[in-house]
Amino acid sequence: AGSLFVQETPTSLSKYFSHKKRKSPTNDEIINFRICPSVAGTKAEDEQTLEQKKGMRCVMAKMILIDGNSLANRAFYAVPQLTNKAGFVTNAIYGFCNMLTKVLKEEKPEYLMVAFDAGKIVFRHEMYEGYKGSRKSTPDELRAQFPVLKEVLAAMGVPIAEAPGFEADDLIGTLADMGSREGVDVLIITGDRDSFQLIDPHVTVLFTRKGISELERFDEAHLKEVYQLAPWQIVELKGLMGDSSDDIPGVPGIGEKTAIKLLLEHESVEGVLAN
Repeated sequence: AGSLFVQETPTSLSKYFSHKKRKSPTNDEIINFRICPSVAGTKAEDEQTLEQKKGMRCVMAKMILIDGNSLANRAFYAVPQLTNKAGFVTNAIYGFCNMLTKVLKEEKPEYLMVAFDAGKIVFRHEMYEGYKGSRKSTPDELRAQFPVLKEVLAAMGVPIAEAPGFEADDLIGTLADMGSREGVDVLIITGDRDSFQLIDPHVTVLFTRKGISELERFDEAHLKEVYQLAPWQIVELKGLMGDSSDDIPGVPGIGEKTAIKLLLEHESVEGVLAN
């Protein structure tokens, strides 16, 4: 429950990356990212060592991955209902673009992507028919803004990722894992706590706690401070307590506090069951 799908060989997703100069790298460029020491060197270093460093591909890269559905939904409910002259509601678009502009200005990433859900039916429905079964439908005023929002993002040169059968956070999980493996610093912007399982030394989550203005930055240390758990244990937590927002049942009678207590004692669901 709550586990994200992470593809093992996601190099074909390179088309979803965008450089801040709007030039997307090739597959080879992406898979060859390496973090390396500065080529500045010191007087004590010999010339051969400096030449070796200069030959390395040094990329101190930052990548931002945005859950488009999550952020647009937050903006829709946080921003007063704005309309254009034709009466078309634009509050989600307005709030989303304001947030995007603010984040880009503050974080200055080299790479950027916004992921959206491609449809209601995903591979999880094959695993559990009741997945998100009781979730309310998207308000018409919000649904109508998604195509326009995507047009705005395209006009800004921001790449969009969608894949039938998968959710936005599955694509984010794949690219975050890919970036982390290559030493790229990844910042995920979402209101979905499932993303906490992706946190590692290179992956941080900027969690939208309230609307689109109150954000909380989760790295490994802050996750430990708040939940007392490691990132991989977030899946275990959801397995025990379930996830009511997705209609995923947990163990009867076990809520978040009890689940955390059990994981602190036994580490995993398997450990709980064994004891």
